Amino acid sequence: MVRHRGAALALLLAIGGSGCSAVRARSANPGPLGADGDLYVYLQPVGREVENVTFGVTGVEILGPGEGGAQPMRVALSEVGRDGRGRQRLLAHGRLPAGNYAGLRIHVGRARLETPDGPADLLVRSEAVQVPAALTVTPGRAQVLWLVFREAQPAGDEVAFAPRFSLLAPETTHPQRIGYCASTADNVLVAFDRYDRQVTAAIATGMGPAGVAMDEGANLAYVALSLEDRIEVLDLTNGQVREPIRLRPGDGPYDVALVENGRTLLAVNRRSSTVSFLDTSARVEVGRVTVGEEPWSLRLDPQRHRAYVFGRRANTVTAVDVTRRAAVGSAATEPEPLRGDLDRSGSRLFVVHAGSAYLSIYTLPGLAPAGRLFVGLGASAILVDPRTDLLYVAQAGSPALAVFDPFSLVPLGGVDVGGAASFLVFDATQNLLFALLPERRAVSVVDLTAQRQVGLFEVGREPYDLALSGERR
Repeated sequence: MVRHRGAALALLLAIGGSGCSAVRARSANPGPLGADGDLYVYLQPVGREVENVTFGVTGVEILGPGEGGAQPMRVALSEVGRDGRGRQRLLAHGRLPAGNYAGLRIHVGRARLETPDGPADLLVRSEAVQVPAALTVTPGRAQVLWLVFREAQPAGDEVAFAPRFSLLAPETTHPQRIGYCASTADNVLVAFDRYDRQVTAAIATGMGPAGVAMDEGANLAYVALSLEDRIEVLDLTNGQVREPIRLRPGDGPYDVALVENGRTLLAVNRRSSTVSFLDTSARVEVGRVTVGEEPWSLRLDPQRHRAYVFGRRANTVTAVDVTRRAAVGSAATEPEPLRGDLDRSGSRLFVVHAGSAYLSIYTLPGLAPAGRLFVGLGASAILVDPRTDLLYVAQAGSPALAVFDPFSLVPLGGVDVGGAASFLVFDATQNLLFALLPERRAVSVVDLTAQRQVGLFEVGREPYDLALSGERR
């Protein structure tokens, strides 16, 4: 909830002092799937008949078609209980040999029943619960299955715990409801229903997926593969990989954006400090611009004629003319600029920095400095509400977004998103804010009218970017 204005300064000082670098230690990349497949098992929100039961999960295996042959999966949820009971939870994930399987085996631990007199232990009848289902793991593909917790206790038995589960495949999400999250460490694009706020599918990618740009008319997604120096092109109707767009060795693409009605893709190349102009039909580079060292991200103006690129190591913001394919200006920033956003008129640019406690403001198109705003050290993301121009600023190490008036620049309080956010995106259709929480490996959903969290769902390891159908990018 929004805190009253008198507490706003205390909030800024508290989160400012806990700031840390936006660069985190990266997990070892598992490499391409090859002949293996990826499986994500999500536990669906539990029903009333089992909502008072809590139990531990000590292991999850996928069962071969014959005797033995069980393959272990990585458990993501060690206890099913009160915490997160009303939402979908990631239970387990595994990279598995391709083939046919006969279901899951879930190893359960201690079980308890919540009663008016307090928790009561239940007698676990079997520590290994079979969930029969005909499953196929396809080489080079990722898939999502939903696990439904249907029953906790046999009829008439008040002391035993004998859970019953079922597995099902989610229905395909309508294109107008869909969103995607790139998981850099798992090499996967996680698809979710942005209305139900549940994960419904996964698409395997190349190594190190980072920025994502959606062409909704063509049903394509362009994914920057930061470890392969290319842009992967995914068919969103079937998950198949189209011909990629290859970049130069050592480019290290991260952020991407579509311009010129989808005919051109901009790619921010972090290691070569350039921005590439890529023809999406011919799948070739048609232009390249040098920008400030270690460009972290870009932001387009409302007309998509100009891109603003934030050079983290150079401490600059560079204006790139999309039509001329040239840099047309730059300005110095506070240390380590990460991201920026424009007001709805496109006349002001707000930039947050990892190495400064101040947000920088510039007038456009000239990039003239127009002021600074104290937001606390370690800012990691920013979003300008396109309806009200309110500023939402995320801080590394803080679960709250600081909110500022766009004109007086007075702090208005904070909105709790449940974790430190690294990326924010606005869903205009529902008036919702989606916040990426890397440390929780989750996406938080906030109602901007009610100023409260209305959803939370888990995604893959090291989530980097969010893309929503119909978003203003």
